[in-house]
Amino acid sequence: MVTFISGEDINLRQLFDYIIYGDPNKTLNVISTNYDRIAEYAACQTDAYINIGFTHGLMGKLKDNIMLNPKKPEADYTGFINILKVHGSLDWYRRDGIICNIPNSVNIPLGFTPCIVTPGTNKYERTQEEPHRQLLSAVDKIFESAQNYVCIGYGFNDKHVQEMLLKYAKKRKAKILIVTKEITNSIKENVIDKGYDYIAICSDGAKGTVFHTNSDSIIVDDKIYWTIEGLMEI
Repeated sequence: MVTFISGEDINLRQLFDYIIYGDPNKTLNVISTNYDRIAEYAACQTDAYINIGFTHGLMGKLKDNIMLNPKKPEADYTGFINILKVHGSLDWYRRDGIICNIPNSVNIPLGFTPCIVTPGTNKYERTQEEPHRQLLSAVDKIFESAQNYVCIGYGFNDKHVQEMLLKYAKKRKAKILIVTKEITNSIKENVIDKGYDYIAICSDGAKGTVFHTNSDSIIVDDKIYWTIEGLMEI
């Protein structure tokens, strides 16, 4: 937050701008399993219209259609960024059955409870509650229509999130780009060992980068490409 207010670039901003590339009709769908607001901060540094599934304002209400965007953006906007946080967000709260987005809250507002899905044995059951169920439904439709997938820092540990991504990636032979420091067992079991068309960019354990594909591996010494900054160099 301090970095954002001080005017420093959030590293995701450059990637968002690159994908939208000045196209007012381009839509970027960002799907996050994290609670933090880094994606929102980065999106605010672009010229895109931002949709987080809530109405705009100091206390946004959950939309009936979380994917609803203006049919035509105003001249001040370039493209759309939809940010879907399937496990909730640090600024989402619930009170009397109403789900709100209170973006400038420092502490939990009196009478509200956080609206997030925390790790635990009942994690899957919690994702079937609102707003998470509606978010997952929207995410499934995005995965169904996507041409390719970019997975940054995602360990493929959430079956309820990745199931449709992997289903449609295999069905359409879509490419999966994985950018991560380490190839986890879940990535290996769910993607690499299943024969998907993928490129994985990860650390070599030192100061270099390994590029893995389903047919080859290449090591680039003394170059770190598995971070956002490194990815943008490519």
